[in-house]
Amino acid sequence: MSTPPNEISESQSPPQQPTTDSETEMPLINCEKLEVYKSKLSLPAVYLSTGLKALFRGSDGAETWHREVYTSISRRNAMNGPESPEQRRERWPSTSDVVDEYCKKENIRIETVELVHGAKLHLVGERSSEGKVILWYHGGGYVGPLKSGHVIFLMQCVKRLEESGKTAVLCIVEYGLAPEVRYPVQYIQGVEAVRHLLNEAKYEPSDIIIGGDSSGGNLALGVISHILHPHKDIQPLTLGSKVFGGILLLSPWVTFENTAKSFKENAEKDYLYAENAAAWAPSEFCDHADYNSYNVPLSADPSWWTGFPGAKTLLVCGEWELSRDDIKEIGERMGKGGVQGLTVESCPKEVHAACIFDAQFGFKPQIMAKTVFGWLVTVFS
Repeated sequence: MSTPPNEISESQSPPQQPTTDSETEMPLINCEKLEVYKSKLSLPAVYLSTGLKALFRGSDGAETWHREVYTSISRRNAMNGPESPEQRRERWPSTSDVVDEYCKKENIRIETVELVHGAKLHLVGERSSEGKVILWYHGGGYVGPLKSGHVIFLMQCVKRLEESGKTAVLCIVEYGLAPEVRYPVQYIQGVEAVRHLLNEAKYEPSDIIIGGDSSGGNLALGVISHILHPHKDIQPLTLGSKVFGGILLLSPWVTFENTAKSFKENAEKDYLYAENAAAWAPSEFCDHADYNSYNVPLSADPSWWTGFPGAKTLLVCGEWELSRDDIKEIGERMGKGGVQGLTVESCPKEVHAACIFDAQFGFKPQIMAKTVFGWLVTVFS
């Protein structure tokens, strides 16, 4: 699944030395360029018709007119189906570009570290001697880069920690994007990002919050699964008796199926399109033959999560998102598996990864964001 568009129109051996989203350049052919431009040119008419419809949304609609309009237009955009890799690069700036632009604008220090297989780790902010770190795997269906809404929301999280008396650095993992990079390479890159923080940056696990949204939440769970049950293609990562300070899972992608009841219930409420919500995984990221408990965490038995390496875990979804039921179900399984300090929240009238959607389009933080902010303060209290 994906996070909001940047603009409303919007075998056993892993591949060798794949690239990140900023390193692959292939030209759009004319027909693909035409599709991109057609999408942009159609926006005024779509905005007008959607805006008029939103005026009569009633009590079942979003809290504000603007939120209803942006959600509806984003859904319509998703209905066009998955774009080609070339179209995505034409439309979306790379993760590196998004992070660099934000840090330049806000005059914030950034350090970039090269990881394995072309991945990068962007460290945003100044580290103090007793500082904490938020390590983030961004969403985007494994095919899309980080969006500005990610950085805005995550820096809001850093600010909330600072207001509580704790300093923190934001670390964003720029992993390889499908289809050029496929499973399990993203998981290798995700594990190596954690290993860098532990072995090179010398952070204690208790000072680290590991988090992700949508497919990034899937990646975060994959990293946790590898710590618990080492993957045959990934170098083991052990914590001993230590655990991470917190695990934050925002609307995580937990299955490649779209058969849960909430897909039908929320088809006209979420900004994702039900028919395409699981389309990218089998076609671009991972073959069906490779489905397992690492990349389809909902398929794991409750006992899979026994020994979960997090002192506190927040699993949050929107009551209006397509994957609501799947996310609630994995929360139940994690609870049965004995995950300590687990909090599961379903936020009323909120969509998929709503806190990032809000930040992307300049809306004030709502229930999901406030839930995350409140939880963050408890992690390091």
